[in-house]
Amino acid sequence: EEVCDGIDNDCDGEIDEDLNAHDKVDMLFIIDISGSMCPYIQALYEGITAYVGDFQDSEHRFGLVVHPMRHTYAMPELLTPSMMVDAVSFQALLGGLECNGGGAEPTTDVILGAVDPMNPLGIPWRSDSFPYVISISDEGPQSMSGAYNTPSDIAPLVSSCQIAGCEPGDFVEIFFIDAANYLSSWGPACFQDPDRVIDIDPASGTRYTQILQDIFHDVCF
Repeated sequence: EEVCDGIDNDCDGEIDEDLNAHDKVDMLFIIDISGSMCPYIQALYEGITAYVGDFQDSEHRFGLVVHPMRHTYAMPELLTPSMMVDAVSFQALLGGLECNGGGAEPTTDVILGAVDPMNPLGIPWRSDSFPYVISISDEGPQSMSGAYNTPSDIAPLVSSCQIAGCEPGDFVEIFFIDAANYLSSWGPACFQDPDRVIDIDPASGTRYTQILQDIFHDVCF
């Protein structure tokens, strides 16, 4: 399969063809840290190890939001408040995460805040980067805001991107890693694209490397 790496991966005489290529990407991971998520966070940590070297000499950066907090269920925490960080720093943040969040995961609310042009979460998007949003949870869409937000409320903000360095006509590269029985619920928020909803199981580092490879398909190295 062709990926954006300057190589003719599919051996057809063309390089990096038919891709929606991005040379400077801000990748925001939104991670549920409730008690059941430990094996999945570990799998993500192991899975991204294969990419740390590739990202080090690139313009790509990472952000991290976790939820829910232990005593304030509806509050997320931005762990990269000042700037997006490099792959090594991001891996270190993952390695330090604990599965000690509360039991009510406001995933829908957090994603909505992340793609809102008013930027209520204070995400340090770069003005010349392209935004990726990757949500990892095992509890499906939930809203704790009192507004009863749903994936359909996310749809207009991701289909007409107004964050980071988006230009008119751009959409947010958004992906949902969740339990199998919840994947279809996220359809309205990801263009009903089956490649953007991914089963969280099994929690294997090798498998998560493949998941990240698919997500990073258009990210140029």
